[in-house]
Amino acid sequence: MKIFIGPSGVDVDLSGFDVRPPAQQGDIASAVLEGKDTLILIDGYFMHTLSPWHKEILFAISKGCRVIGAASLGALRAVECNRYGMEGAGEIYEWYKDGTCIDDADVAVAHTEGNYDNVSVPIVNLIATVNALNDKSLINIIKDCRRIYYPERSWGKIKHNFGTEMYDLLKSNYINQKSLDTVKAIELSKTYPAVKRERSNNVMNSHMISLLENDISINGKRKWQNVTHKDDSMDLHLIAEMAAKLGVQPSINEIDAQSTLMWENLGINDPKNAVAWMKENNVSGEQWNMFAIKRALRQSARDWHESVTAGLRYTPIALEYQLLNDL
Repeated sequence: MKIFIGPSGVDVDLSGFDVRPPAQQGDIASAVLEGKDTLILIDGYFMHTLSPWHKEILFAISKGCRVIGAASLGALRAVECNRYGMEGAGEIYEWYKDGTCIDDADVAVAHTEGNYDNVSVPIVNLIATVNALNDKSLINIIKDCRRIYYPERSWGKIKHNFGTEMYDLLKSNYINQKSLDTVKAIELSKTYPAVKRERSNNVMNSHMISLLENDISINGKRKWQNVTHKDDSMDLHLIAEMAAKLGVQPSINEIDAQSTLMWENLGINDPKNAVAWMKENNVSGEQWNMFAIKRALRQSARDWHESVTAGLRYTPIALEYQLLNDL
């Protein structure tokens, strides 16, 4: 069994598990390709990297893997994907299921790398602590703590904002619900699965498989991390996004022209050779078309810029031309 875990697993016995770091986009799909297994999702990265997405979980289930979530991001995904066969465990899962928690930030926690020591205090652990104290006068403390940005919600901040008495009360009665729920997920993994899976015709298609393949880690790196000309690729993507925001839209003919130019640049002018090239390079029709659209958007953005600056003796990029020549 594989478990994706980080700060929620401190002091939890993980012996007998294939322990993986908090999951990011592509990690679950990569684990699926290693073979049919039980996958437990506890912690996942976000903000500085993309979180594991729902289609990975559906992909895992479609391949016969049992997928369990709890405690943190795993609880969120378990609620979202429960009807498709993902199982949830623990109080935090139930809180998101019944609406006690609705904000993803309730499970967010800042932590150190390596040993995953918690640097901030997650809301879900404070909810468990306040519930255990059963004191109605504390009902607003959760609301007040939610106003503190999660990386700054340290014990020191709580002491500063709410006073020593409140700090002592919460700290001395603190319940690490994330840790408790991790244990419940482990216990669930040792039982026979009893989740009913909803039939769905929208689990996978060729486009989604192409996206998964782009996120799967190979020798520690994803496909997009191994590419050359990464900056050029990023620039193309950003220009296309900004062009779309400006309302610049290429026509079908302009997209087709870019596709034709792409084939010409590859020296391919025969449809059979084109199909062979795409198969050899693992490029789907959807990916090729998307790239052509982005290139057409970039050209449309250039045309738009030329039109709005036509007749001007000075354009904002003239100085940049000179700087590029000098640098």
